[in-house]
Amino acid sequence: MEIISILRTIKDPRRDHLRAHSFECIFYIAMAAVIGGAESWYEVADFGKMHESFFRSRIKDFKCVPSHDTFNRVFSLLSPSELENGFRTWIREICGKYRGLVSIDGKEIRGAREEKSGGSFESLRIVSAWASANGVSLGQEKVSDKSNEIKAIPLLIKALDLEGCIITIDAIACQHEIVSTIIDAKADYLISVKKNQKKLYETIEGWFSDIDIYGNNIDGIGHIPQTRYRYSITEESSHGRFERRVCQVYNNGVLSKVLKWKGVNSVVCLTNTKNT
Repeated sequence: MEIISILRTIKDPRRDHLRAHSFECIFYIAMAAVIGGAESWYEVADFGKMHESFFRSRIKDFKCVPSHDTFNRVFSLLSPSELENGFRTWIREICGKYRGLVSIDGKEIRGAREEKSGGSFESLRIVSAWASANGVSLGQEKVSDKSNEIKAIPLLIKALDLEGCIITIDAIACQHEIVSTIIDAKADYLISVKKNQKKLYETIEGWFSDIDIYGNNIDGIGHIPQTRYRYSITEESSHGRFERRVCQVYNNGVLSKVLKWKGVNSVVCLTNTKNT
């Protein structure tokens, strides 16, 4: 499905007498230029001029490449929500039903700022859902600052079809509401826990500190059944440095009662040791 199919869900924001170039022409050239590495409207216009013969052969009623001012004006008038919905529809048509690993993360957009009341400016942050296997973004939500990522993440999850996916998020999403939203979306989650949630962190840390990873109390002293515990150790030596990675997965049978997290099945401990 061509990227131009996004236009089916987006209204042309211009008045009729100001449409010297078709909306398809402006949108098509701009999207192609951005994919080709353009980072400003000047570069978008230059990209269009360098590939004018190609666009002339692909775009109906093509007249000429619009100026950088035209690109800027039209895209500043577009509804961000309409553009985002069109993008999500296009991705669904390309990828179909996605069931793999989805990473949700918030990033500050370099060089992008919003003007606030009083003449102050605020950096623009985006929360995005990244399909790891396909290498594409499934959707995005804009947030005003890092703290508001907690509010944006549930909105993004509800807007996407994530049934059957495994969602990974960093420690900022270690919230009961976000976990419930993931479960309601019929997906699974893998979320980090940091020391800023002291009681939760210490509870999980205590379970693993009682386990001898070399097996002294697995099906032996302490009687930890292997059906409730697994671990993996990888070791690597390179350039005079030795590195050991230990991954432990544990379910003591009372996780949901103790932690009170919806849908929780196991806790995981990752340890990385380096020696030089």
